Amino acid sequence: MKRRTGAGERITAYVDDGELVKHTPFLRAALQRLGVRDEEVDDLVQETLFRAWSSMSAGLFRPLRGDPLVGALRAWLLGVARRRAAQAYARGHVWHEVACADPGAAGGGARALGSSPEDQVAARKALRALQRLQPELAAVLGHIAAGRTIVETAEALGVPFGTAATRLRAARRELRRILAD
Repeated sequence: MKRRTGAGERITAYVDDGELVKHTPFLRAALQRLGVRDEEVDDLVQETLFRAWSSMSAGLFRPLRGDPLVGALRAWLLGVARRRAAQAYARGHVWHEVACADPGAAGGGARALGSSPEDQVAARKALRALQRLQPELAAVLGHIAAGRTIVETAEALGVPFGTAATRLRAARRELRRILAD
């Protein structure tokens, strides 16, 4: 943990991401006490940690001088978590889940138990990138990710083989571009 002297009664503090992640059990329990559904807790913990890290990097974590840093950090994280939970509730957030016989074959759709918050942030970034693709490109990628061949994909989508192959190439190129941003 690093501290920099700020103006007035408050100081600007920075806590590295490893220290933030140590507060995951606290955040999980706090969100459950707030009434967040069990299947949504991990996603909100991840969003809370990401928002907290981003805000802290921007110098927005400013505890009072003399307060224990760990206590101030927990109070601040609780505030971030409460706002994230309230925003999710207010916008009627719906978590989409896809049932499949073999979650391991779902192309990464199922969350592995014990995956790190960093892995979850990377996975969420990839999902957001997929959502930015044109629907016809995303459809081809979805079929390929499900283990279908390009021929089977073309048949399922009702397009010629060449069109499916071109869309797959374009989808991969566009996905690389989006993820590089």
